Amino acid sequence: MLRYSLAVDEIHAFGAQTTIPNNSEETKLLQGIESSYFDLATVYQTKSVSSNCHLYFDSKFPPDVEHAQRLKHISSVELHGYEAGVGHKIALWLKHQKLLQSIIINALN
Repeated sequence: MLRYSLAVDEIHAFGAQTTIPNNSEETKLLQGIESSYFDLATVYQTKSVSSNCHLYFDSKFPPDVEHAQRLKHISSVELHGYEAGVGHKIALWLKHQKLLQSIIINALN
């Protein structure tokens, strides 16, 4: 059984995939694993998840926007969209913009 609770106050995710499987290759890799964990929105709604989640994504990259928007109605999830134009490489872009370090430092305080 997968463990879904890390007992942390906050989660910071960058360009996160909020539902899997996303393609046939992932379907094969996930065979035999409990499917109730494949949809992060469902996990937040049905499990006792108390961690606040900050999801950072490129608002110009439709796949990541779609995954982020699936969680917009969950009160413990805060979406941080940036018009970066870098696709799935939002963490690298935040680093180059000198924003990633402050995100990490604020998360540790």
